[in-house]
Amino acid sequence: MLGGGIAMASAFAYAWRALRPSGNTAADARKAFNAQVAGEAYKFAVSLLLFALVFKTYAQLAALPLFLAYAATIVVYWMALLRQQ
Repeated sequence: MLGGGIAMASAFAYAWRALRPSGNTAADARKAFNAQVAGEAYKFAVSLLLFALVFKTYAQLAALPLFLAYAATIVVYWMALLRQQ
């Protein structure tokens, strides 16, 4: 459950940074690309921060189920995107 929460929180951080309106971003490809790169950086940073927080808070936590839940959430997200096409 914590792994899925980390995946969802990092996806929210990406969407918040990459998709927030900042002027005429849609008209400028470089600004749109830079927004996507910044969104990925936010996503990575939030993931690392939350994993560190979980491992520090729950010292006895088994890592494998945490990572499996994280990976399963990411896979389900991508499958849902692929199915839309």
